Amino acid sequence: MRYIGSVILAIMIGGLVYYTFLFLGKYVDFNDFLPPPMSTSTTATRSSLERTPPRDLFYTKQGGGVVVGLAPVAPSGFTASDLSQDYGKVTIGSTYPAYSDTSISQVTLNGAYSLSNKKINISGWKIKTNKSEVTIGRGVNNYNPFEFPSEGDITIGSGDYVGIYGVSSPVGKNIRLNRCTGYLNKIYDFKPPLQQNCPYVNRNDIVSFSGRCQSFILSLSSCQAPTPNESNLYANEDVACRSFINKINFNGCYSKYSNNSDFLSPEWRVWIGNKIPLDLEHDRVLLLDRFGLLVDERIY
Repeated sequence: MRYIGSVILAIMIGGLVYYTFLFLGKYVDFNDFLPPPMSTSTTATRSSLERTPPRDLFYTKQGGGVVVGLAPVAPSGFTASDLSQDYGKVTIGSTYPAYSDTSISQVTLNGAYSLSNKKINISGWKIKTNKSEVTIGRGVNNYNPFEFPSEGDITIGSGDYVGIYGVSSPVGKNIRLNRCTGYLNKIYDFKPPLQQNCPYVNRNDIVSFSGRCQSFILSLSSCQAPTPNESNLYANEDVACRSFINKINFNGCYSKYSNNSDFLSPEWRVWIGNKIPLDLEHDRVLLLDRFGLLVDERIY
């Protein structure tokens, strides 16, 4: 009897659910609550993604802290209409005034994290202080020693950074650093010096040379090119060694490594010729896009 009662109760509940859905179906389209069907069409998938592109995270400053959100928050003294479409996507990392006639004023910019990792063109942007402003120019993305360096717009993305210096460029151009540019420190008077991160010699490339030659090559520090006198020491002793030594320089490094995926550095160097007008004590530094809209602010 207990079993028969359970069956009757289940039938009654099932009937109640059925008639409830039958009644509601006259007024509610239940398809509205279902997920869209999966499509095997590449075209349909692509068009769907184009309609709903990923949104970037914005890094906004409030009360000295950083707030991560999906919409920018205007800092004090600004409204939403004052903000650039790139607001929070490039930030002012640091500011260093020129405290003496020999020191160099400096501002660094960092590419903030972005879901899309889209590169942002910063050429034509301005760094504005309470005193004046300077403009970020164009630069050479791939400094090739075998071609005339052509300039293009400077772009910055996630993990990239730009050092802007209040002094003239010794090569007359703004440049993006690479694995070999450290060799240029011996040729040009860069202020500040370029990073010394040139590739080290592979031992397998020199094992056939004389022991004396190998010792000399291994004694060289990163980005250190031998002098002509040092190369001449091996002119008669070891011709292959001397040929190898003659390629330990910027040109030889570029020829060997320029096609590597990690050849280009995330760092740009920009020289504006004159001192950046940073106050020695306190200042408000604004980063403005080419339309004069605010990208970032730093107060010190």
